[in-house]
Parts: sequence; C-alpha cells; structure tokens
Amino acid sequence: MDGLMLDSKKAWNDAETRFVESCGKEFQPEVGKKYHGLRVQGMVEVMIREYQLPLTQKEGEKRLRQYAKENFAKPSLKLLPGCKRLVEDLSASGRYAMAVASSASVELVQAVVERFAFTNYFQALVSGEEVQNGKPAPDVFLRAAELLKVEPMSCLVLEDVPNGIKAAKAAGMLAIAVSSHPYYPMESFEDADKFVKSLEELNVATIAELFGK
Repeated sequence: MDGLMLDSKKAWNDAETRFVESCGKEFQPEVGKKYHGLRVQGMVEVMIREYQLPLTQKEGEKRLRQYAKENFAKPSLKLLPGCKRLVEDLSASGRYAMAVASSASVELVQAVVERFAFTNYFQALVSGEEVQNGKPAPDVFLRAAELLKVEPMSCLVLEDVPNGIKAAKAAGMLAIAVSSHPYYPMESFEDADKFVKSLEELNVATIAELFGK
C-alpha cells in the first residue's frame, strides 16, 4: 500500500524522523533502508537497535503509530499516479478479485481504503499485524489469497520493495515490482516477474499477459 498505491513517503519519513529525534538522535536514511517494507514492529526493532534508543519495544511502537496516524490524516496525502485508474479498470473488467495486503496497521489500511473510496473495489484487507510473520515471509499474501478463496498460484502481487517481492514469490505467486525509488534499482527486484517504474505502465491487458490470458 505505502509507496505503491499511496504517495506516503513523506508521511512515513516525517514520522520516522520525528520518532528518532524525540529520542535525541539524528535520522539516518541508510538505517531506513534496513526496515523498508517491514511492519511497525520490525521498524521499531531496527530503530531501537541501530540508534540505541532508550525505549521499550511497546513504547516505540505506540509512538511511531501515533506519528504515522497524524501524518496520514493530512490533506496532502495523495494516491500515486495510475493507482485509481488501474484499480477501477481491473474491477470493471470483472476478471479479478482484489485485496490490499500491507505491512501497515489495520487502522491505517482501513483509513486509506475509506478515504479514497476504494471500499467497493477490494474484497479483502489484510494487515501484516494480523499474521504471525511479516514480509519477507509470505503470511500476509497467503492470508489474502485465503480470504479471496483463490489458490496462491493464481495470484499476482504488486509490490514496491524487495522484501515484498520476496514475500510474494515465497507464497508461490506472480509478482510485479513497481518502483522508481533510488534505493531500489531494477537489480534489487531480480525475483520479480516484471518491473515497471509506475502504475501508469500497467493496465488490464498487461496484467492478463502475465497470466497468459
């Protein structure tokens, strides 16, 4: 969801920076690379360890969630180019059931879907906090497939970070990497079945091609 559907980079960067600075430390982008695509639990674990923060895991998760929640409520939060059109077109085709399977919290996933009027387009919403293991483990995608009542091998995942692609492939699914992030050049997504820089490059026909239909 984040970085794929939603232009939430600034929202998360600001939350992470505020989190680190609230503990008297200076935010380091290189540390951020170590937890991209992880659940809040994993993000906080990395930040406490790397920055040597004087926080408990529980305190850290509560604080980071609150900062992110505040930023996600701001009017400046927008969908990424091509997202709304692709979701609407795939739904209108009548060929695909769709789910949001994100590392974000249940609260954030639901808030985003409702805010951008996507409620009727997605048949399932899954948060990484609802499964035992976060990405790159396949749990969140396998749970989405279960809720959609489809076999994993019949699923296609769109992801913007390498950990997400690894999770999709571990689940036995097709995967498209969608990324223009400087941290992650095309070589970072060697396991993906297809690589594009924007959702604007995808449509019903390109999706069908991957399924051989």
